[in-house]
Amino acid sequence: MSRVGVEYRHGTSPEALADLRDGCAAAVITDPPYGMAYVSSRTKHRPTVHAIAGDASFDPDWHVAWLREAFRVTASGGALYAFIDDQHLGDMRACVAAAGWKVKRSLVWVKDGWTVGDLAGDYGHQTEFIVFAHKGRHLLAGGRESNVLRFPRVPPGELEHTAEKPVGLLRYLVRKSVPRGALVVDPFAGIASCGVAAVAEGCGYIGVESDSRWWPVGDRRIAEAQHIPHEAVEQASLFTGGAA
Repeated sequence: MSRVGVEYRHGTSPEALADLRDGCAAAVITDPPYGMAYVSSRTKHRPTVHAIAGDASFDPDWHVAWLREAFRVTASGGALYAFIDDQHLGDMRACVAAAGWKVKRSLVWVKDGWTVGDLAGDYGHQTEFIVFAHKGRHLLAGGRESNVLRFPRVPPGELEHTAEKPVGLLRYLVRKSVPRGALVVDPFAGIASCGVAAVAEGCGYIGVESDSRWWPVGDRRIAEAQHIPHEAVEQASLFTGGAA
């Protein structure tokens, strides 16, 4: 299988994926807005509060729309990994099924450090979830493993995005479901952490991010992952052809 390209698109999902051909991707791995009106807290590491675009509330119709587009671009035998919080886990599973996917397991990401919250009247929040689904019948590389995934979260002092996911976790998901040289699609790319993971695993990547705050960081990280000088790609597409 020939190596496909790498691209971090500045646009809005699902519209920005409309030019991709049916079945071009081996998997969709993405971290959509959870619909929980999350705003990062001020700390000594993060003095600025950042809200997540599109996160005001959980809109089932909107989620089904992008999930249908994700289904279209995924090949038969491909997979979906969609991050979500505990509050909307059931809602997301229902949306995934409504979009045509075969819902399999909810993966539990144990991220070690607790987040802030009610320090006296609630349990520490230490997990997030990933809805795993098939298009047709998907086989995992290396066989069956536990649905509990233990990867430390990105330390607060190293975060470049409000909801940044660790590259190690994303590389694991890519290895389990994407053959080398195949394409990963990410409709909610953030700062392209999934793109960094895909490149590290020898895969192609097309990610879309609508929030212009993250574009410079995403452009830089994709360039660094490919060892391309950032200034050479800052205002240009990185896509080299072969996937659309």
